[in-house]
Amino acid sequence: MRRRWLIPLILLALALIAFLMLRALLQPERLSAFLLRQAEQATGLELALDSPADIGLFPDLHIELDGLRAQAPGAEQPLLRVARVEAALPWSSLRGGDITLLGLRLRSPQLDLPATLEFFARDTDAGPPPPLRLPQLDAPLEIRDGQINAEGWSLQALDLTLPSLHEGRPTRLSLRGRVQLEQGSHTLALELATTPRADGDQLHLSPLTLDLVIDALPAWRPHVEGELRWNPAGLLTFDLRSLIAPWPDDWPPLPLPPADDDAVALALRYDGDSALSGRLEFSLLRGEDGLRGQATLNQTLAWLSSERDSPLPPAQADIDIPRLEYGPVQASGIRIQLDPAEEASADPP
Repeated sequence: MRRRWLIPLILLALALIAFLMLRALLQPERLSAFLLRQAEQATGLELALDSPADIGLFPDLHIELDGLRAQAPGAEQPLLRVARVEAALPWSSLRGGDITLLGLRLRSPQLDLPATLEFFARDTDAGPPPPLRLPQLDAPLEIRDGQINAEGWSLQALDLTLPSLHEGRPTRLSLRGRVQLEQGSHTLALELATTPRADGDQLHLSPLTLDLVIDALPAWRPHVEGELRWNPAGLLTFDLRSLIAPWPDDWPPLPLPPADDDAVALALRYDGDSALSGRLEFSLLRGEDGLRGQATLNQTLAWLSSERDSPLPPAQADIDIPRLEYGPVQASGIRIQLDPAEEASADPP
C-alpha cells in the first residue's frame, strides 16, 4: 500500500520537472524577440520592450509584456505606449505564421492619434495598398485606463471591451471614457454593435447601431443607425441616422411649425478623409419641415472645442429652411451661407 502512494508522487515530480524544463527552454529573451518580430511583420511598426516577457504555460501560453513601445520606422517618438500587455495564445503560435490571440488586455495604453493616422496614410503613391485584414479574436480584447491624444482634445480614462472579432460575424464593443477639451471635460459611454468586413483595402461596418450617453446632454441618449467605411490611407465615409423623440424640454425650441408628431429626425452623411476636412451633409426634420445643409466638419469641431469669440463657427456652410416659425415670426424660403472671416474679407459677396 505504501508503494502505491509512490506512483502518483513520482508522476507529479516528473510533471513538475517537465514543466520547469519547458519553461527554461522558452527563454523570455528569445520568446520576446520572436513575438515582437511576428508583430512587426504584421504591422510594419518598430516594437520594443522595457524588459523581457514573463511567461505562463497553463492552460495556454500566457505572455506579459511590460513597457511596450511602438513607433513608425525612422520616427523619433512612439505612436503607442502600453504599460503592460497581457496576451493568451495557442501553442501553435510558436511554430510561426499568423498569431491567433485567445485573449488580449492592454493596461494604461497611450495612443498618439495624429502620428497613428500619419503612419496609416504612408506610401499612398507607392502602388495599390495591400488587402486589409482584420485580426481574429476568440476571447475578449480589454483596454483599461487608456488614453488617446489628438490636437485640441484627448480621450482619457478609457475602458474598452470587445468580446470577439471575426470578419462577417456580428460583434459588440463597449467603451467608457472622458473627453478632455480645452474648456473642460465630459464623460461618455457607448455601445457599438456591427458586422465588420474587410472589403478590399476598406473596413466596412454595416449595419451599425450606436447607443451613446454623454453627461453634457443628460436629456438625450442617442440611438444611431447607419453604416461606416474607412481605410488606412485616410478615407472615411458614413451615413448615420437618429430620431430625437421627444425634443428635450431644456433645449432651445426649434424654429419649426408645429406638427402632430414632435419627433425630429437627424441625418448625417460624410464622404471625405479621416481628418474630417470634407463637407458634411446634414438634415434636421420634423415631418416635412426642417433644415438641410452642408458644413465643413473639422472647422466646426475646432470652434466648438476652443475659446469662442464669435457666435458663428469659422466654417463654410449652406443651410436651407423652407418654412420657419418661431412664436409670432413666420418666414419661408430661408437660405443661410457661412464663409470663413478671412475669405469673406478678401472676397466680399
